[in-house]
Amino acid sequence: MRQVLRDVLASEGFLVTEAADGYQGLDCLRVGCPDMVILDLMMPVMNGWKFVEECRRIDRCGDVPIIAISAMFDVPGASPALHGLGVHACLAKPFDIDVLLSLVARFT
Repeated sequence: MRQVLRDVLASEGFLVTEAADGYQGLDCLRVGCPDMVILDLMMPVMNGWKFVEECRRIDRCGDVPIIAISAMFDVPGASPALHGLGVHACLAKPFDIDVLLSLVARFT
């Protein structure tokens, strides 16, 4: 999924940096703040919930838009809690790539 998203976003002209897990993602954020984060809530090593909490503790990334995706549980039911953590949008897998691209356009 990460490769597909990278390819689609790159083909739309976005510069994409990717991380294999939450810790690598946080390392990327410590080097420079992106315009947006797209993450899977069920990442290996550190789940997306913990990643968002840690991301929001990095001063320069406190307001970066975050889109969360997941296939592992009830995303609509979890949306209020995710929004409370600062997630801007949530998508359940499988999702329409055009919906994702419209969210990316909306928040960047």
